[in-house]
Amino acid sequence: MRSFKLKIILSFILMTVFGAAVCGSLLFYNFLKFSDTSVRQRLSGAVHSADEMLRLSENPNLSMLLNPAAADSDFYKESNQSLGRLNARLGTEYIYCIMRDGDGNPVFVLDSGTIDEPETGDSYLTEVDPWETMDLAWSSGELVLDEDYLSDEWGTFLSACLPVLDDGGRVIAALGADISATDIEAERLTIIIIFLVSLLAAVLVSAAVAYFAAGRIVKPINLTSTALAEISSGQGDLSRRLDKLSN
Repeated sequence: MRSFKLKIILSFILMTVFGAAVCGSLLFYNFLKFSDTSVRQRLSGAVHSADEMLRLSENPNLSMLLNPAAADSDFYKESNQSLGRLNARLGTEYIYCIMRDGDGNPVFVLDSGTIDEPETGDSYLTEVDPWETMDLAWSSGELVLDEDYLSDEWGTFLSACLPVLDDGGRVIAALGADISATDIEAERLTIIIIFLVSLLAAVLVSAAVAYFAAGRIVKPINLTSTALAEISSGQGDLSRRLDKLSN
């Protein structure tokens, strides 16, 4: 009977693990999908919030940002500070503005990473290595988000790029936002850990339930088996009634 009890316990655990694995896998997939959607919404929200906050398309001082002397201007300092506060609130890595210089090269003109006293001179305008998302946003005039991580000298990120248009619909600048791949993968790792811990908890609970349930099932079977064994040996009391075990 011990082997029978063990089989009941193992069967119950296996059914629970299978059910938990199927349901957990669906939840795990949906959580990862939700996490990916959440990251993209944060990036989209960051560049749109920066656009609403700075209103660069309406600002007559925008073109002055291509002059290295702009690093000493209140407009530059206040804009960077605003981007820095927005960056901290949204939990992004960087929020920035890119313009093209006289030679058509993209350069950083605003950056949440330089909210302290900026350097002046040529080092103020940092040239950007063009990447597909920025080029596509610049050419299409629409918001574009990275499909995969991009690595550069500052790290590995997912990015969004939102063009800034003038009254004629011409792209005059682009607002960008980055979220670190490290932060994204840490969030995904948290989801994986929660999934594994939940699965382990389900197995432990099912084992405990199976142990007590198997005992309730096996006990009356043991009593019946013992009584039948006594009868078959000729020593049993045929007038004896088996006790009814209620739940």
